[in-house]
Amino acid sequence: MSEAVSALTGDLPNYFREIHGIAGLGSIVPQDSEFNNGPVFEIFYKVVEIVNQYKGELTIYCAGRLTSLAAVLILYPESIKFIKDIYIMGGAFTVPGNVTPPAEANFYGDPYAVNIVLQTAPLLFYLHQQ
Repeated sequence: MSEAVSALTGDLPNYFREIHGIAGLGSIVPQDSEFNNGPVFEIFYKVVEIVNQYKGELTIYCAGRLTSLAAVLILYPESIKFIKDIYIMGGAFTVPGNVTPPAEANFYGDPYAVNIVLQTAPLLFYLHQQ
């Protein structure tokens, strides 16, 4: 999923290069990378197009901030019923965070988006039990 320009808080993202590396992949630095710099609405529409194409079979995995996923869930709330699973990487429970003692970088970067996604997760579970 493409990355949103800013967090839902309106703050520009803070990249933790000492944790995630210069390309966000730890020590891996891709030789040639293409980034979609198209209009944001086109990116979100493409995500919804993929969700609709793979209705009930699609698993979404977010290994970064949850801003883009939260935006899709806000703009296209009906799409949640077509997503099979959502896996996210973030949070720190029994260990210290990697950005501050209680905070992990992906959740710290956009706590509003985390709240939206975590509130939506029970709905996803409920829909799949029906």
